[in-house]
Amino acid sequence: MSNSRNDPINIYSFVHKNQGDPAFKAFILKLKDHILGHLLQQNYEGDVYGTFMNEEQNTVCIAGE
Repeated sequence: MSNSRNDPINIYSFVHKNQGDPAFKAFILKLKDHILGHLLQQNYEGDVYGTFMNEEQNTVCIAGE
């Protein structure tokens, strides 16, 4: 999301600032599902990998939060 590692953007602040935008509804959870889907090599079907449990989503840590 940032143009450079020298100027990082806090994703949680970015989502909070844009909370009125429908595109950001459940953004962090969807992002974590997307990352888990890739890591677990699941087939991608449209906009959904599968619904992961909260415990699974919590295993995904976003660096530089």
